[in-house]
Amino acid sequence: MKVGEAKELATLLLKGDNSNATINNLILKQAILDIATRCEPQKLTTKEQPTKIYRKIIDQNEKITAYIREPIIGGDDEELDIDEELAIAVVFFVCAYLSHKSKDYFEAKGERVIALFKSNSNSI
Repeated sequence: MKVGEAKELATLLLKGDNSNATINNLILKQAILDIATRCEPQKLTTKEQPTKIYRKIIDQNEKITAYIREPIIGGDDEELDIDEELAIAVVFFVCAYLSHKSKDYFEAKGERVIALFKSNSNSI
């Protein structure tokens, strides 16, 4: 999903709730970081040294196995910097942040997407 598509979808989902919401790159980045705390998005995980690390993934032996790097939010024509399967969760989290009436609804939908992603990742 492209950055512009995510913004447009979130705007449509918020119609009648918070139609004046401003959806910018900062709120998209925060949604991606919130998702990254709940799972390990492959697109944000790299063993190479990223420019800015958000979180280290440490195994049971206290060895760093991977990094979650800070997402890069580009222009509206660029892809969201997260796995495609999690892109809709980004939209739901943005809506949860900005909703006046349906925060819990949007958050629950985002959490379901993350749970599905995690269950599919664990089955590989």
